[in-house]
Amino acid sequence: MEEQEPQEQQPQKNPLPKYFLHGFLFSLLTLVLGFVGIFFLFALTMVGFFIGFIIGILLVLLSVGVLNAVLTNWLWDVQIKMGIISLLGHGFVLLLALLLVHIPAIIVAFASASHPLSWVVSIVSFVAYAFVDGYVAKNVAGMWEQEYDSGYDYEAGYENSSGQL
Repeated sequence: MEEQEPQEQQPQKNPLPKYFLHGFLFSLLTLVLGFVGIFFLFALTMVGFFIGFIIGILLVLLSVGVLNAVLTNWLWDVQIKMGIISLLGHGFVLLLALLLVHIPAIIVAFASASHPLSWVVSIVSFVAYAFVDGYVAKNVAGMWEQEYDSGYDYEAGYENSSGQL
């Protein structure tokens, strides 16, 4: 019997820098999009209060879903479903999850608001929550990961009933 050489395993990379980068970029881009979104939401509510408000909320959810899908694809090489309904759901779930995990930071921010060094608390919270935001954003995006059907023959353009390509 021939002795098999052990295969070299790739060293596991520490995901913390990616979580930080994902959370940091998501927070920074959401801040920028937030200012742009305020003007769009204001303009839409001036056109038609209820309909404009609903359209504005849908655009916010869509923007959050698209932003996280693009960041997840770029940083983690995970393909995310890009349908409008998927992105709206993605944005909704992500905003809800981030709101829930940020409750302690919100409480600390209100408790330290009158302190002269409250800006230090804000910076520390932003940096600490970049890791949390990245972790949450990646895991929420994973719920909409694009699945590939191995039974579809992409060259022929039709379903291959045998499952072989």
